[in-house]
Amino acid sequence: MQSRAKKLAAPLDESDVTFAALMQPHWLQTRREMQERSVILLIQDTTELDLTHRHKMSGIGQIGDKKGRGLLLQTVLAVVVLATWDICSRKSKCYTGIRSHLPYLEMHHQER
Repeated sequence: MQSRAKKLAAPLDESDVTFAALMQPHWLQTRREMQERSVILLIQDTTELDLTHRHKMSGIGQIGDKKGRGLLLQTVLAVVVLATWDICSRKSKCYTGIRSHLPYLEMHHQER
């Protein structure tokens, strides 16, 4: 099993295979798509990757209560907005709704 994993990872063990080289086509496509749309939601999340148990790993910093070691991973999801709507009640409470290209992502925000 381990030798199979090594064979699969072998193409990644080249000097010209970098994170930037792997991500460049995705970044370009995302930027192109964003320029063609009037509204794009950028939803971000920051996660702490706890690598405290990896004692030999270098290049990582302090996380959490400063006793842990690891990395902060920040991810951003670009969401295309297909429709928005406002619904207001008689009590002057208004809600803005958003429907995206992701069928499971529908958000409602209450305005005060």
